[in-house]
Order: sequence, then C-alpha cells, then structure tokens
Amino acid sequence: MKKSLLFFLTLLLGGLISINAQVYKVNFRVNMAVKIKMSQFDPTKDKMTVAGNFQGWNSTASEMTRLSPTDSLWQFTYDSAKVGDTLQFKYVINGNGWESVNNRVIIMKAHDTTFTAYYDDISVFKPVGNGSIIFRVDMSVMKEVGIFDPTKDSVSVRGSFNNWGDSDKSKAFMQKDPLVPIKWFLTVPFVNAELNGRQDYKYFMRFGAGHTDSILTEDNRYERPVVTGGGNRGILFQGVDGQDAGIGYYDGINPDWVIAAGKTATITFQVNMGPATRTNDFKLATDKVFWVCAEPAFQRTQGWKVQDTNRFVQLTPKAQGDSIYVGTMTIKGPSWNGFVYRYGFVGADNKTWTYEPNGYSNFAYRVRFIKQTAARTFTQPYTAPVDTWTNAEIKKDQETSPMTSVEKTDVIAKSYSLEQNYPNPFNPSTVIRFSVPERSNVTLKVYDVLGKEVQTLLNGEMASGKYEVKFDASKLTSGVYFYTIQAGSFSQSKKMMLVK
Repeated sequence: MKKSLLFFLTLLLGGLISINAQVYKVNFRVNMAVKIKMSQFDPTKDKMTVAGNFQGWNSTASEMTRLSPTDSLWQFTYDSAKVGDTLQFKYVINGNGWESVNNRVIIMKAHDTTFTAYYDDISVFKPVGNGSIIFRVDMSVMKEVGIFDPTKDSVSVRGSFNNWGDSDKSKAFMQKDPLVPIKWFLTVPFVNAELNGRQDYKYFMRFGAGHTDSILTEDNRYERPVVTGGGNRGILFQGVDGQDAGIGYYDGINPDWVIAAGKTATITFQVNMGPATRTNDFKLATDKVFWVCAEPAFQRTQGWKVQDTNRFVQLTPKAQGDSIYVGTMTIKGPSWNGFVYRYGFVGADNKTWTYEPNGYSNFAYRVRFIKQTAARTFTQPYTAPVDTWTNAEIKKDQETSPMTSVEKTDVIAKSYSLEQNYPNPFNPSTVIRFSVPERSNVTLKVYDVLGKEVQTLLNGEMASGKYEVKFDASKLTSGVYFYTIQAGSFSQSKKMMLVK
C-alpha cells in the first residue's frame, strides 16, 4: 500500500514538474482600426511592436506583423511562457509611441493564450481637431543644486506627440525665456489629435558642449516628477490654439523645498513587510530590506551612481521579530525634499532580489516628503508614515506636498465639483473639498486679491473620487484669498477669508 502511494505521489509530482517546465505560446494582438480612422497610424508606413518584461521592455525588438493586408490586427507570438509567469507589456507605435494605459498583464496558465486589445483601449472613434499647446518648465532648482547650467544647457519636451524624441526639433527643443532665462517654453502644433485626449509628456535636460556627467547619462535625464509619482505628465488636448499646459518645475520640485548647500536633513522611512512574508516568501529573520531610489536627478545631488538596483538605504527591523522595518537617510545639500522610491529585499545569499513592481503609470513609485513648517524649513528629526509592501503597480501611499495634507474619502464622484472651504472665515487652517469623476490632472492653487499665486496645493494626476485638502495659512496675513481648481476641462474658483 505504501509503495503504491509513493508511486502515485511520484507520478503526480513528476506531472506537476512537467507542466511547470513546459513552455506555451502567447499571441499578442492589437487592433489599430480606430487609430487608422483617426489618421494617427498609417498601416503602410508605421510599425507596431509589443514591449514587456519578458524581453526587457525593448520597444523595438518584438515587431508585430499585420494578420492580412486588409486587417486591422497586428500580432507577435512569444513562445517561451511558463505556467505562473506574470507577463507585463504595452503596445508601441514606431518604437516610441507607448500606450498611455497601465501595464497590461497576463498570468500564464497551462495552455497557449491569445490576448487582443485596442491600442490605448480606444475602441470607438473619437473626434479629432487641430490646435497647439504651450509647454513651460522652470529649471531654477536644477540650477541651484548644480545640475543644470542655463548658459550651456537646454531643455526638450518629449511626449507621444514627438515620439519621445528630438528628431523633429520644432516639436521638442524648448526656447529660453529672454526675460527669465531659467524658464523655458515651446508651442507644439497638433493636427488630427483626439479632442479631450490625453497627451503624455516629460521634460528632458540636454547638456551642452563640455558638460559631461557620469551619473546623469542620456537615459537618466528624463525627469521623474514627484507630482506624478515618477510617471508622465499629462494634459487633455482641447483643440484650440495656445492651450497652456501650465508652468512646471523640473522633477516637480518647488524652490521652497530646497535643502541649501552646507545643510542637511534626515528622514526615517518605515515599511511593513508583513504582506511580503505571505506573498513573496520574505523571511523576517534573514532577508535584507532596502529603500530603492527612482529619481536620477536626486541621486546626482547625493553623488550616487545610477544603477538598475539603486539600493542606497538599508532598513532593519524596528524590534526583534517585528515586520516593521526602519531606515534613516541623511540628505546633503544642495538637494531637495521630495523622494520617489520603492522597496526591495534580498535573501541571505545576496543573489536573489525581489522588488515592488514599477512601470510607466503614474504613481508606480511612492512619494514622500519631510514635513515643512515654512519654505526651506524642515521638521527635524522626521519619521515618515509607515508604508506597506505591495505587489501592485500603482502605489497608494502618496503625498503631494510637504505642506499639504490630501485625503481621499469613500464617496463616489459623479461629476466635477469644487466646494466652499470649511470653516470660512478661518484661522489658520481650512479644508477644501473637490471631486473628479474620472482620472484627471488636477491643479489646485491659492491666489491673493491681486491675482498673485500664493501656494500650489495640488499639481498632479488624481484617480476618480472625492478629496479633502487641508490648507494651512499660518504664514499668511489676514485678508481675502481665492482658490482655483483646474481638472481636465473643468475650472472653478471660490473666495475664502483668513481672519487672525
């Protein structure tokens, strides 16, 4: 009886090993019918590829072929998938036109798979129009910390509208503002662009002759804005001339957040590794945990070499056997307050590394700040709230400003709205509530009665929902102020009164 049971178990185990070792095919298919109809893809000239973690996210390697001369489907077959593999991928036009959707995901089963989707998940023809967008960036922080020299260096705006490159200089090379030479701008024309369609972009530093940098090499001069969790900036195209994308700081770093030369500031990070013990085979007793930087320009200020791993702060258990790990980082000025990061751990053999997922979506990385009581004034010592290890691409532990508290409520948003602040009049703080019914790029700013901007409370992409923003006016004088929201095509202002 025992021999029979042993024989049965041996057969079963052998079968499982055989299934897990077997490879299967994945047919990646993308439907380009709508893009063709919108004149945004030419099937006679343009090329389609699929890029993903199964081939190192190489945007040109896996070329897709048209199923037939008259078909709107393009396909690429990957024939090395194994059971349990998690394939993340996106479709790409001409090697640069990445989809703006979150990473697509397939978890492999024991059979061949065919995955079909419309490019960018746009299955219905949408109206198109012509117009232009003005892009503007302020490089003052990059100059102050010694990365950018406005007398030698320049800036590009790169996005889906110029294939994320500089080959068409008229749509990429920004011009220096003659009155404020640390600011750059460019008006980009759009033809047959989707109305209310999102245009993704980032700013890119172009180093001039004689400016070499062993840390900020070509691939590392794209910004990783704190306002988007390292992801792309975005604006909804309105089909008008002179649409203003608003001025942004490179990497989303406000000058008020600068840690001056000769100064230091510390922040203690905390992460609960409990979920990793259940889902990633993390071992509390032996494995090592690291804070992983995802912001090349910040690494440059600290003299850290930009690598694939970027492990610079080791965290240790808060107490013996505790799942909360802590680690302190000291930032040396000139630098700034604003950290884009994720976590990783390695086994006792120092060979097998596991990281929280990242990607090209907004907030695929975490964002934290040292709390501030005023411009360039930091709470010291400072301990950040506890993060929780996650296997999700989108991170929920986010902050938008060192001086702004933002909370998402459980209320479902059905329309755009901006509510009257409460209390009003107030002293010294008040709460502003707003709603966005769909993922939108949101800016929320405060102005004085003369129209001068006092503070930017929000500037980034927000998921659908209702939010509460706490505004602290302890540094302002009594008087009337206005707060204005811009979310997609929605814009509204309201008046509030500070009485001290």
